[in-house]
Order: sequence, then structure tokens, then C-alpha cells
Amino acid sequence: MSRKIKTIYFILITTLITVSVGFLCFTSQAEARRGCCSHHGGVCTYQCSDGASIGYCCCDGSPLSVKCAPYYPSCPPVSTLESKPAPVPKTDYSILTTTEAVVTRVVDGDTIQVKFPDNTIEKVRLIGIDTPETVDPRKPVECFGKEASAKMKELVNGKTVTLKRKLNENRDGYGRLLRYVYVGDLFVNAEMIKQGFAYAYTKYPFDVALMEEFRQYEKEARENKLGLWAPGACENENKSSVLGNSKITTETQKNIENKTEETSKATSSIIDSTENIENSLLTILIVFILMGGAGYLIFKKLR
Repeated sequence: MSRKIKTIYFILITTLITVSVGFLCFTSQAEARRGCCSHHGGVCTYQCSDGASIGYCCCDGSPLSVKCAPYYPSCPPVSTLESKPAPVPKTDYSILTTTEAVVTRVVDGDTIQVKFPDNTIEKVRLIGIDTPETVDPRKPVECFGKEASAKMKELVNGKTVTLKRKLNENRDGYGRLLRYVYVGDLFVNAEMIKQGFAYAYTKYPFDVALMEEFRQYEKEARENKLGLWAPGACENENKSSVLGNSKITTETQKNIENKTEETSKATSSIIDSTENIENSLLTILIVFILMGGAGYLIFKKLR
């Protein structure tokens, strides 16, 4: 008998054995299911107490036997069915023209974080003012920025504020609510400009009358040399800004080096994983070859 014919016989015998084993497992399971409730009218379904699931029992009402139960799903235990309360819809504070909230954090001189009555947290950008930068990672701390943040904390931090808006004012490009902020009768936006802690920010138009008022407040603060308009107010800050720039540059360089090292480690890990997969596939291939050879030798001896 030629080698080719022997190989074909070997493949046929292996396939036959595999199919036979699978068929026996399937038929034994089917036979077990077929015999369930044979003396009780067969197997019937019923509605579970949760109103959604389906359970199985014998048609005369008796429960399934221990042998049959694994083949049919049962109803979930009543104790595990927990009624979940309907979710309470969140209020969309972006559409309200007037609302109250508690200030939980002052981000900087012109931005605060508030919590509404339903525990919704939002950042609020005060309309019409701009203060020196203190939190932008791309920039050093600017002149009088810390003083502006401290003044905002003094005015609003931990207090209940009233937030107002007009129809064309909602959110900025960073998703922050744009609002006029009041603590009682104190108009915080205007107060920051009046005391020289903020500029009148009219790059993006808002209420025409208020824009004119804010410009006038800034002019008066400059003429009276208040806050950031005071002579020498930024001399120390300028020195700090130069040192801050140097520090930021050094830290940025360190961050770049750390990122490069992390990328290198990640690349090495991927390469190692690829090699492990290749080794596993090679091992499986060798095992199949050995099993095929062993089967062929057994077949040859039997013949």
C-alpha cells in the first residue's frame, strides 16, 4: 500500500473517531432531555414572578428531577430581584436664566466651580472679565494672577451665589457656563474690574449696556491706580515669571524624557508578546506533527 493511501486512511480514521465521540456526547444529552418528565406529561414552560423570565417544570406541576434540571433554565430566586428606583432626571442648568448654586472651588480670577441643588457640578466663566493667567499649563503665572484668584476667593468661595444669563449667553468653547455672578446684591463681575483685579473683556460681545459699564470701570481703576494698575504692582511678579518659565522648561524636558522611556518600554513589551505568540504557535505545530507521526506508526503496526 502506497504512502499516500496510508495517509488518507489515517486521516479518515481520525476524523471518524472525532465525529463519533461528538455524536455520542450529543445523543446522550438529547436522550437525557427526552426522558425528562416522561411520566409527568412532559416538560412545560411557565412565567417567572419577575414577569420577564421563563422557567420549566413537568406539565403536571411537579418540579424537574435532579438529573433533568441542568438541561433547563430556572427562574431567578425572588430574593435576587431588586427593584431599581427610576432615575431622577437631571436639571439642565444651561437653559435657566437665573439659578442659585454653592461655590465649591475658585479655579482662577475669572472662573469658579459650583454645585447645584441636585449635586450637579459645573464650571462657570464670568462674563465680560479677564484676569491674569495662573492655571494654564502652557503659560507662566502672569502678573497679578495670584492676587486676582485670592480676591475671587474672598468674594465667593463657599458662598451661595446667583447665576444669571441672557438668551444669547450659554457656554463657551471649553463647556463652561457663561454667567453674571451675584453674592446677594454684589455684582461680582463688575466688582473685580472696579477694584483693579480684572480687565474688561469685550472681545466677545455681550449686553451692550454692561460692556460700556465694564469699560468705564476699567478706566476708573486705571486712573485711580488700583490693583494691577498700581505703580510697581508687577515688578516682583515679572522676576517670578522668568524663573517660572525656566522651571517649566526644565520640567517639560523631563516629561519628554519620561514619555520617551515609557514608549520604549511599551515597544519592547509588544515585541516580547509577539515573540511569545510565535513560540506558542511553533509549539502547537510540533505537537500536531508528533501526534500525526504517532498515529501513523500505530496504524502501520495494526496493519
